[in-house]
Amino acid sequence: MSPLPDEAFIVALSLLPGVGPARLRQLLDLGRPPAVWEAVRGGDGRVAGVAGRTDRAAQWRGAATEIDVGDRWRSLRRAGIGVLWR
Repeated sequence: MSPLPDEAFIVALSLLPGVGPARLRQLLDLGRPPAVWEAVRGGDGRVAGVAGRTDRAAQWRGAATEIDVGDRWRSLRRAGIGVLWR
């Protein structure tokens, strides 16, 4: 289990290229945010369905390797920024 809250992974998912509110909702419909993040990083076929294009899913996978979820989350928290979702 991750020591980071679900919200940290939601932030990371929202940073993927081409992910806006609708795609973010579709991704979150796949499961808990940490599991969805791992699915993106692992190239899970369900993610490709949400991406709509194989090249976009590959782009997400590549971007996910560059995003440090913990660093992003800590930066937001230091700035006093929180994330609400449901």
